[in-house]
Amino acid sequence: MFISQEFFKFLIVGTIGTAIDFLLFGLFYSIITLPLVVSNLLSYGIGLSCGFFLNRRYVFTSDVSTKRIMLCLIFGYIGLAFNTIIVWYGTQFTSAYIAKTIAVIIIINYNFLTNKFIIFKSS
Repeated sequence: MFISQEFFKFLIVGTIGTAIDFLLFGLFYSIITLPLVVSNLLSYGIGLSCGFFLNRRYVFTSDVSTKRIMLCLIFGYIGLAFNTIIVWYGTQFTSAYIAKTIAVIIIINYNFLTNKFIIFKSS
């Protein structure tokens, strides 16, 4: 199976962002004991911010502009909404961590496509 170099880099950056998201989710949810949705909102938002700057630097190599930051926020928070719905709904059937894993697997394609074709699209 062939994976483009760009998508491979995106997966590496995504793994870093996801690790940050999961670690912070665990911290907020299990250690600090914030509510599920609050924990997910905070951890995803911080992971999203890290991912934006790592993607800009290592994957799509483009300048930081107000437009790109706004697009990242808009599409990132749409992804966050879907992620949170999946996590919340998933916890009706399984643990929060399994639900979070399922959400990440589902959202990764959305994130790649919006980053490649909208946020970091060549002008």
